[in-house]
Amino acid sequence: MTVLADFENTLGEKLNAWVDTDLAKKTSKMTLADKTRITTAQAEVYKKGLTDLTNQEHRTTHDDKVFGHAADDIHMAPLGMGGAKDVNELNGTMLVGWGKHYHAKNMQFINDGTKHVTGDHFVTNYYNDSAIHSAMKAAGEEAWREILNRKD
Repeated sequence: MTVLADFENTLGEKLNAWVDTDLAKKTSKMTLADKTRITTAQAEVYKKGLTDLTNQEHRTTHDDKVFGHAADDIHMAPLGMGGAKDVNELNGTMLVGWGKHYHAKNMQFINDGTKHVTGDHFVTNYYNDSAIHSAMKAAGEEAWREILNRKD
């Protein structure tokens, strides 16, 4: 019981000490624009990788004059508290995905599979890839450091 109490006291002391630092004061007062800048940098990395992967794995010679190709329809959009359509309560989060419902549905079928199509899970595997998470983290950290180093 005393070990847990000692741990809680030590953790509490460390957290209180960190809250008093300049870094904590700067990060706790980040504006929505700053948060959006960080997540946009991360989303751009994710979008580029997903576009490249879709081109590599699923680019066809079919020339759809109406919808185009799914790899050319990957977009980023700010996400609000109530979902993608709630732009009144933005929180700095970015959403990456297919813009047209037609492409989103087809990519879901290719990823998950259907009764007649075996899914290849390319989006799921990409989402779970530690390399893309590391690249996104590096992009976000670079944007974060630029924000912290600017003169206010």
